[in-house]
Amino acid sequence: MDSSEPSVCVCIPTYNEAGTIGEVISRIEGLEGLRKVIVVVDDNSGDGTSDIVRRLMGEYGNIRLIERGGKLGLGSALIEGFEEALSLKPVPGYIVSMDGDLSHDPYEIPGLVRSCDRGALTIGSRYVKGGEVQGWTLWRRAVSGGANLLARYLGGLPVRDCTSGFRCYSSDLVKDLIGSVTREGFDFQIDALMNAVRMGYQVREHPISFRDREAGESKLGLGEYLNFLILVFSRLRF
Repeated sequence: MDSSEPSVCVCIPTYNEAGTIGEVISRIEGLEGLRKVIVVVDDNSGDGTSDIVRRLMGEYGNIRLIERGGKLGLGSALIEGFEEALSLKPVPGYIVSMDGDLSHDPYEIPGLVRSCDRGALTIGSRYVKGGEVQGWTLWRRAVSGGANLLARYLGGLPVRDCTSGFRCYSSDLVKDLIGSVTREGFDFQIDALMNAVRMGYQVREHPISFRDREAGESKLGLGEYLNFLILVFSRLRF
């Protein structure tokens, strides 16, 4: 393995992703030009997701599995994954967060990494030129668009896709975010972005093609959307 290649830890929170997690990991393992570690944080999936990951751990030598006792929230899963990434020796230069349901295409990871300069956060964006969403209803598009408008204009956030979970963080930024981000659910994405901007980190967007999940269960419920609204109206005014 070429030590000059960028080192990346890919963090994948999972909940009932047995139908897709094997393909996600296979695609990541097939990426060239990167030194890769994969951290899967599973929230007690009942469909055998963690069993599939353990089998793949025996096939590849670069996968770590964190098993949690219940569905504890997207944000807390990412924080645990990030802490695991920072414990690696050496610490990877970049940490990528993504879903395990193939809505985020692993083949787009190299583009995110290239776009992520030292000290920066690159967001895989559905709403910049070249980005797209496949398979959503008009209602889902309206909800997502409205959420991003609220975050962007009320919070003064300098990106078009504030809610995307497909991201590449520099490890320096992750070190600064650990402890400063308190949100445990979907609103973690906004909280992390808000803190990165406040700390003066450069944020970029890289176009991605987002495809609606074909298997597994959505991590977003009514409570997640309500928490997002509370965060927007209570904390995003600088």
